[in-house]
Amino acid sequence: MNAPQIFKTTQATLYELKNRIFLPNKDKKTKYVEDMILFENDTIKVLFTGRIMNQLHRDILDIIAVKSKKEKIVGDTVIRYFSLKSIRKVFKHRSSAWIKNFIKKELTGFTIEIVNKKQKRETGMVFNIIKYFDYSEKEDSFGVIYAPEYVALFGREIAVDYSKALPYILNFKHGVTKAVVRYLLTFSNGYQEKLDSILTKVGVKGGERNLRKYKAQVIEDLKNEETQKNLNIYLQKNSNNPRINDYTVVYKRNPQIKIYNTKSIAK
Repeated sequence: MNAPQIFKTTQATLYELKNRIFLPNKDKKTKYVEDMILFENDTIKVLFTGRIMNQLHRDILDIIAVKSKKEKIVGDTVIRYFSLKSIRKVFKHRSSAWIKNFIKKELTGFTIEIVNKKQKRETGMVFNIIKYFDYSEKEDSFGVIYAPEYVALFGREIAVDYSKALPYILNFKHGVTKAVVRYLLTFSNGYQEKLDSILTKVGVKGGERNLRKYKAQVIEDLKNEETQKNLNIYLQKNSNNPRINDYTVVYKRNPQIKIYNTKSIAK
């Protein structure tokens, strides 16, 4: 499978879900940033310029991917046609005008740069996600044209198809839970870690008080046993003291999640 073919069957790449490109909550204090470091380790650095994105942005991108009426591969890119109704079914309190404006202003006009720090000269790739958005008279639908550089990422990096889990993700009340679940679904063989540590990895900032707040939100969303069973994600309490919210999150490999492990940009 080439990059456009993988793109058509998946929703996101490991880079997007693990490197804080879509933050867990809306930061009301910051709207536009330039060369903001989203993630950095010994191997890579991820820089972002534009309007900061969060789980709402990821939700809408996923709905377009999963609910598109028609897809076309044109050269090295992909066009998806979709109905605004598919998005409004999830976000019932949002108007069609709001959704159009959101896609036009919030999902275009930014750049993501992934820098390979192991090169003698720090080199990498720069891309955005949606190159063009408009209504198509011919298809009688709205359409998005994806940036070729973004589509190419799906042929170089681990890509994830979590479409079967998406209804549960969209149903969560809190963005931080969506970020945690999307992060966990990138692990092909399952994963477990303390909730506090996962929250830090998905981009929760602030002191202990802030951490407690977001931890409580994840616990609230994932406390339903049926939800845990359907996602194969479980909360294990580490203390018998009811006042201590110390949990380990256990993700057992979900056979409904498809992982496309292509050649990685950076290990």
